Amino acid sequence: MRVFVKYLALMLLLLALPVSAEARKLLFADGYGETPAEARENALQELSQTVIAAVESDTESITRDDGIEFSSSLKNRIRVQSSSYFQGVRYSEPREENGSFRIQAQLDRNAVINTVEHLLRELRTDLNTLNRAQIEAIQDQATFLMAFSNYLPTNLDLDAGEVVSEAQEIRQLATRYLNFGRISFQPSPSDARIRIDGETLSAGEMKLLPPGNYTYEISADGYHTKQERVYISQGERRRLEVSLVPRRDGSIALRLENSDNQSLITEARRVFNRYSIQYSEQAPQVITLDVQQNFVTEISGMKIYNLQIAAEATVDGEVLLVRRGSQRNVAESQIDARLKAITRALVEAILTSEEAESFWQ
Repeated sequence: MRVFVKYLALMLLLLALPVSAEARKLLFADGYGETPAEARENALQELSQTVIAAVESDTESITRDDGIEFSSSLKNRIRVQSSSYFQGVRYSEPREENGSFRIQAQLDRNAVINTVEHLLRELRTDLNTLNRAQIEAIQDQATFLMAFSNYLPTNLDLDAGEVVSEAQEIRQLATRYLNFGRISFQPSPSDARIRIDGETLSAGEMKLLPPGNYTYEISADGYHTKQERVYISQGERRRLEVSLVPRRDGSIALRLENSDNQSLITEARRVFNRYSIQYSEQAPQVITLDVQQNFVTEISGMKIYNLQIAAEATVDGEVLLVRRGSQRNVAESQIDARLKAITRALVEAILTSEEAESFWQ
């Protein structure tokens, strides 16, 4: 009897103790279903809802492939994914109530800590290595963690305020990656100097830029500098391979076949000038432009042609390489401009090709 009285006194003392702050932060939710498995799944979803209620909705418009627009939100995405965020969820035994089953999902102190640590590990990654879908997942995890950190127990090395600050910073960075474009360069030679938007990059380094047109410049000692415009779109991830043309002292002759259009010779010489190459009729290096202009049809008095140019590079009569370009259904009034454009592209393709090294040997 004396032992029973002592036991009863101890139990009353324990019940009289105040509930700690950590105990109040215990997460739990009930789930109902026709089967224990369904109740368990619904309990986990309800546990997610407890946190999701604190997540601000960031509505975005998405268009399906069939063209029907529907509204989605950060909350909806997290609702689908958040059940996989939790670490150490415990479930009660199923209880049958009114023809259905009830199960309670719980996160105790250690489970909350483990979940926060798990999410931090997931977030601490290099966004440059991720695709758009993976960055969206990082954004969702960071948003979820900002709300979930409110349930962290106190008196830990893991401070809730610091967790929120880190998650917010990562979410902002992920948002920039989703709204901006990324570009990197792989130049040849590999030690070439790269500049874009006023900044210098190293080979393979990723640059994050708002959508728009940009001028980049790539240069190296002993090579012609290349300067081009590039458009970067939202969410784009682009890698440009750029080969610089070595500076050479030499000359090339030009020939026309099946055409007497001297403006094409003039256009080719303009390309020569960009690469400091001389034009000489006596040079053993020759580029021959074989121009084909074939009539297709006539529409309302306007003649339509198919155009083709074959550019053949030879050294002392030996064929080194051939490049071809064509354009179909060109109006007669546009023939000259299109032939010039094809000529420029073909001559530059020859001068910048690896085979062009043999031109000067």
